[in-house]
Amino acid sequence: GMTAVSKMVKDHIESVGNDLVKGQIGRTDGGDEFINQLIALHTKYATLVEECFQDHALFQKALKEVRPLQLQLPYAGCLDVHLTQEAAL
Repeated sequence: GMTAVSKMVKDHIESVGNDLVKGQIGRTDGGDEFINQLIALHTKYATLVEECFQDHALFQKALKEVRPLQLQLPYAGCLDVHLTQEAAL
């Protein structure tokens, strides 16, 4: 049911996020572009959760638990991005 679908959505977002992180590993430039890509990723899937899944709690939770990155947007005008250790592997 819904739990299985929310897990598939989470796994997909995680895959896309992993690809972004892997593309940044070893680079010393492009930090602003990388942050903008993370914001765009979060915005895209937050909109999907809101519009397609009516902000259902399972899908909100899936979006919040995405690894390797967790995005908290926005809080006091800041972007808080945490890259987990898995991202460096």
